[in-house]
Amino acid sequence: MNTADIKSLIAGMPLDEKIGQLLLATCYSQRQAEVEIERCKVGGFVYIYHDALSLAKLSNHLQECSPIPLLLAADFERGTGATIDGGTDLVSQMGLGATRDPKLCFDVAALTAEEAGLLGVNVNCMPVLDVNTNPNNPIINVRSFGEHPALVGELGCAYIQGTQSRNVLAVAKHFPGHGDTKIDTHLRLALVNWVEDEIRDVALPPFQEAIRAGVDGIMPGHLRIPALEQQPIPATMSRRILQGLLRDEMGFKGLIFSDAMEMGGIVQHFSSDEAVERVFNAGCDLLVMLSDNEEAVDVLRNAVKHGRIAEERVNESVARILAAKTKLGLSDHRKVDVETLPQRLNSPNAQATAHRAALAGITLVKNTHGLIPIKPDTKVAVIAVSNFEAPRSLWKDAVVFPYELMRFVPQVKFLYAGVADDPTQISRAVELASHADVVLVAAFIKVIVALGKIRPNKRVCQCVAALRETGKPMGMISLGSPYILRDFPWVDSYIAAYGNSPATQQAAAELVAGKQPFRGILPVTIAEKYPAGFGICE
Repeated sequence: MNTADIKSLIAGMPLDEKIGQLLLATCYSQRQAEVEIERCKVGGFVYIYHDALSLAKLSNHLQECSPIPLLLAADFERGTGATIDGGTDLVSQMGLGATRDPKLCFDVAALTAEEAGLLGVNVNCMPVLDVNTNPNNPIINVRSFGEHPALVGELGCAYIQGTQSRNVLAVAKHFPGHGDTKIDTHLRLALVNWVEDEIRDVALPPFQEAIRAGVDGIMPGHLRIPALEQQPIPATMSRRILQGLLRDEMGFKGLIFSDAMEMGGIVQHFSSDEAVERVFNAGCDLLVMLSDNEEAVDVLRNAVKHGRIAEERVNESVARILAAKTKLGLSDHRKVDVETLPQRLNSPNAQATAHRAALAGITLVKNTHGLIPIKPDTKVAVIAVSNFEAPRSLWKDAVVFPYELMRFVPQVKFLYAGVADDPTQISRAVELASHADVVLVAAFIKVIVALGKIRPNKRVCQCVAALRETGKPMGMISLGSPYILRDFPWVDSYIAAYGNSPATQQAAAELVAGKQPFRGILPVTIAEKYPAGFGICE
C-alpha cells in the first residue's frame, strides 16, 4: 500500500479497529491470542519463550486469524536461541562491544534477523543503545555495547543495518538512555539524575546515529529524567521527551514502541487507565505488553470520545503502523515455511558465526604468573557459582565450560556450587580444590530480569574466599558481568566472557587451554588498572 491507500483504509476503519492496531499484546497461548485478535483486533504480539517449530506454526496461524497483518515481535538480545528452543544462541551485546568489529556485529544481527524471519517474527526489539556508564546498573550491564557513546553508536548502527537488511524491523532502546541507573525498571521507576549536557553528550548520540541510519523503531524506557522532564513521570509518558526531543529535535519519523506496560516502572506508580492514556498521548505509537488489552481499548475509546485524545492522533499512529507492515510486505508474505525449518535454523554456518563472535570478544584481563593458558597435564578444579537462587528455573545456568575444557585438559573435576546456600557445597568445593593444581571459578553472575541486583551474594563471596584459603593458583572466568573483578581483585587470572551462551563457554574453554589467542578488548572500565580499551592480546 502507498500513502494514499493507507489513508483510504484508515478512513474506512471503525475507531475500535484503529485502536486495536495500537496494541502489541503478549502472546501467552494460541487460544489467548485468538481471543485478543477477535475482541481487541490487536496490531500484533510479543513472543517470549517457545520452541521453534511450535512458534513458526503459531505465527502462521495468527496471521491467518487477523484481517490486518500482524507485527510479531521478540527480544532476541542474544540471538533467537536465547529465548527460543532450537534457535542459535549467540553472544551478548557487550561481547560484541569487546570485538570492536562492526562487520561482525552486522553479521550477528543479520543472522538473528534471518532466524527471526524463519519463525515468522518481523520485529526484533534490538539493539540496546544504552551507554553503560554505571558498573552497578542491575539491568543493562552486558546488554550494552559498552561505556563510550561512539562505540555504542557505531556498533548499534551496524546491528540496525544487519537487522533491517533481512526485512525485520529493528527497535533501538531504551531512549533517552538507561545506562546510568540503579534500579531495574521491571521493578519500579528508575531515576537518571544527569544534567542535560551529560545526557546530550553521552546518552543521546547513539540514538541520533541510529536515526541517521534509518532505524525503524525506538523504544523509550520507564525512566524519570528531571533534566528533561520536570514532572515525576517516565520518558514513556513525557511529550517533551518523545515529541519535543525525539521527533521534533532529533528528527525521528519511525515507530515509537512503549517499553512493556506491565513493568513495575509503570504499574507501581500509575493506574492502568492513566498509564494507557498518558503513554499514548505522549507520543508512543504502540502500547506493548499491557496486562488488559480490552480495558485499554475502552480507555482509549473513551478518551477519544471525551476529547482527551484527538482521533487524528490515533490516525497518525495507525498510519505509521500500517506503513511499517507495508514495508515488511506482510500483505503478500505472511506465512513462513514450516517444513524446512529444522534444516534452516541453527545451521552449521550459524553456529560458526556464534563461535567466531565469541572468540573475538572474550577478554583476558589479568594473568599473574602466566596461569593461562593451562597445560594439558594440569589437574583443574572448576567451581561454578551463580547469582540466581531458584534452581528449578528457565534461568538455571547451562554449564558447558568445564565439559568443553575436558576436551583439552583431561584432568578436570567440576562442582556446581550455585549460590552456595548449602554449607556442604563450600566444603565440597574446598575438598575438590585441595586435590587440584589450579582452581578456576566459573562465575555466572549475570543480569536477571526483576532480580534488581548484579553482584555476587555474601555466600558466593564466602565460597570463593574459602577456595582462596587453599593457597592454590586461582583463575576466574566471568560468564556474565565483567565488573565482578572488583569483588575478587586478588584472583591470579581473570577472563571476561560477557555471557553464558554455549558458544561463549566453548570459546572460553579453547582460549583457557591455549588453543586460540585472546583478542577481546574491554568495552567498559572494570577497575583503575583495567580501563575500557585494555586487554591482554596474543
